[in-house]
Amino acid sequence: MKERTGLTVSPICAVDQDNHSRLPAGLLQMICRTNASEHQKLQNPQKKKSLPSMLRAAIRILLPSVLVAGAALGEQVSLTGKAVPGMESADQAYRDFMKRHGIPGASVAIMKNGRLVYARGFGRADVKTKKPVQPGTLFRIASISKPITALAVVHLVEQGKISYDLKVFPYLSYPTPGYAGAKRDPRLDSITVRHLLQHSGGWNRDTALDPQGERGFDPMFYPRVAAKDLTGRDLPPATAESIARWMVGKPLQFDPGTRYAYSNLGYCVLGRVIEKASGQRYEPYLRSLLAKAGITDMHIGGGDPTRLRKNESRYFPNPSDQPKTSAWDQADTPAPYRHSISTMDAHGGWIANPSDLIRFTTLLDGRPGPTDLVGSKSLALIHARPSFAPPASEKNNYYGFGWSIWERKDARFRNWFHSGSLPGTMSMLIRSDNGITWAAVFNLRPKDSSAAFKDLDATMWKAVRGVRKWPE
Repeated sequence: MKERTGLTVSPICAVDQDNHSRLPAGLLQMICRTNASEHQKLQNPQKKKSLPSMLRAAIRILLPSVLVAGAALGEQVSLTGKAVPGMESADQAYRDFMKRHGIPGASVAIMKNGRLVYARGFGRADVKTKKPVQPGTLFRIASISKPITALAVVHLVEQGKISYDLKVFPYLSYPTPGYAGAKRDPRLDSITVRHLLQHSGGWNRDTALDPQGERGFDPMFYPRVAAKDLTGRDLPPATAESIARWMVGKPLQFDPGTRYAYSNLGYCVLGRVIEKASGQRYEPYLRSLLAKAGITDMHIGGGDPTRLRKNESRYFPNPSDQPKTSAWDQADTPAPYRHSISTMDAHGGWIANPSDLIRFTTLLDGRPGPTDLVGSKSLALIHARPSFAPPASEKNNYYGFGWSIWERKDARFRNWFHSGSLPGTMSMLIRSDNGITWAAVFNLRPKDSSAAFKDLDATMWKAVRGVRKWPE
């Protein structure tokens, strides 16, 4: 089976001590996909330029780190941050998880009833220097970027600047591009904001054909091809807007609004809607909203080692991640550094620490307070079931506005969740109806990431159930 690239929405086996409800196995097949074909056939592999000196030096530093990662994992996993009496179960559960999956570094935060009660760093942010992960260390969060983008869209709707039924491509006024073979699908102009939020815009990365005519195509991982098609020149990776403009000339795979098909492109396009409606660039506008929850250290990440922030973790490949040609057409680039993270902005480009991810959820938690960014009606829409029916085997599970939702049959209990996955990145954010919210980020994605996400879900619930006494 051809492996394909993409950010995933991993299942949460939503086992709650009081509800005993678990996501069915079918959801794992529907939304927990770790895809890497675009990693493997990355854009224009025929032409491999020599590495710039700064990048070459950075890779020389990082590759020895990968080699010593295994030795570091043989050590006791170190912890930073304040120990929380009564929550030793969380310390041990995450240590054990990291050892089982060979992960060098992680950070975890837990909130109960609106109060941050746990924030700890685990292991190494850099295995070569043995720099420890701190609670404030930044990590790529990959697709957890989608709930952040969705919140901005909902806020703009509440302000009356856009509507959920706004037809997106007429609003953006993108013309049909002039590259060879470009043809505007007439259904494109019927795609609405609602469709994009719910992954029903009409693109299916499983069945779409890539530029080589092979089945399986996520355009967000073809920024060099997009740039060359649009300009006729071999340029650095295309911007997020350029990817959206490029795809105006590509066909849809189904009628918009009729079914679910996870789409990074859809959220990329929402980022461009945010820019036009707000009158600002995507990142500064989102940062202005995040600041309402006291968040000041979330950013759009960089791609290669020379673009990482000072307090950002390094990222490590698993043994199956082989060096490939990068988005900058550089040969033999380690897997975690071959993508243009900034191109992924609205669908997978953010970096953050788990405590700030927890704070982000207070912007839409429905609790009275100064951080609420959306009203109760909008909150209900965020977790509302889409008009198209999900498959019967997943009748408790669906995708709302930027969140995967697990809903008990009587609709009296819901868990909101999202995961993120890239080479060198694994992340999870869960908002449970039992008053507990938690986030975890890691600097290595295991080879069997589906199994790792399932194990992480079980680990997170185990850590919570094992708490002897919650902090007052």
